[in-house]
Amino acid sequence: MKDPHYQRKAGYGMIVVAASLAVIGLLQVTIGPDVLFGDKIQSATTATFEECNANDFQEPQCAKWLDEKQFTECMANDDADSPECWKHRTWVIQERELKHLQSLADE
Repeated sequence: MKDPHYQRKAGYGMIVVAASLAVIGLLQVTIGPDVLFGDKIQSATTATFEECNANDFQEPQCAKWLDEKQFTECMANDDADSPECWKHRTWVIQERELKHLQSLADE
């Protein structure tokens, strides 16, 4: 006969499920009445982006979008060697190789 310790594991699983349901319930109680909670977060993020875009991404909180802008430029120019694109070098080279493989497959 097999070891009956599976019952202990099933009990632990039920405890984890009960805990996760309790966390979901606490979230519902906390932000449940505010049905536009996610919309407010998105609106604040959009406003911050628009402000950064108007200031040409010069402020410190704009660094995350400046990095994305630099990445897009590096990918568009297929530039893996300049100092500005050094951080994104891996993805640029990978995209270059993917385009090469696609051109070989099309032939």
